[in-house]
Amino acid sequence: MKQLLIGAMLCFTITSFAQSKNKLSFDFGYGINYVQMKTINQFYIDSSAFKHKRLNTKIEKAKQFYVNLKYQPMQLFDVGVYGGYYMADAYGEGEFTEIDLITEEFIAVHEGDFVLRTSLISVGFSNSWYISKLFNFEQKSSYFLKRFRIATEFNFGIGYSKTITDYKYPTAQHGFPYQIFTSQDFDFQIALKLEYDIIQTPLISTIGFKIGYKQLKTKPLKNKYNNDWLVKQKYPINLDFSGYFGSIYLSIGR
Repeated sequence: MKQLLIGAMLCFTITSFAQSKNKLSFDFGYGINYVQMKTINQFYIDSSAFKHKRLNTKIEKAKQFYVNLKYQPMQLFDVGVYGGYYMADAYGEGEFTEIDLITEEFIAVHEGDFVLRTSLISVGFSNSWYISKLFNFEQKSSYFLKRFRIATEFNFGIGYSKTITDYKYPTAQHGFPYQIFTSQDFDFQIALKLEYDIIQTPLISTIGFKIGYKQLKTKPLKNKYNNDWLVKQKYPINLDFSGYFGSIYLSIGR
């Protein structure tokens, strides 16, 4: 009985703040995500076992591109699905000493490019709660406040991470296969959104800013044979996209 009473009170509270909205909208945005990447920075980029010339810049931030399809059944909250792509690369110069495999005689020293690519594709569900509705911004006399919204956003889903190590030596007669390491992990982020309606008819076009924190730390990355990526045969490498982020986005809906 007590649980039913609490549930009824909660439903009454939500209903009192929320009016019928039935708005379907589509967001697309761009931002910067500050990442940690401790193991790949320490044991791979800084490792004495991998002395790549000029590869001395650690991976500290990633570019992010994302889309979000959401449905707002009432003015208090919305639900939806999201997809995001994150990328962070490091570049350098590699050096390869070619030796005859039979005579073991020196042939040449080849110089080329080295690329370390890290990326993440995340998909999942989103949910936003509009704080501005609690203060009835849409009923204010101010023209600005009528079009302005503040919301908290929660995203949770699955992240598909990948790292590629790629060497390119133009003067070498044979190519060097690149290596791919992957992982699948839980993805979560929380953000504060600030939105303003630019155009309200016939389509509602909104510009928004988002700041928040992302949590995604992978397990040890694995190669195509399902073996852990180990540096010096003892240091497992993982990716850590966790960190604060900021982005700007445009929302179109009706």
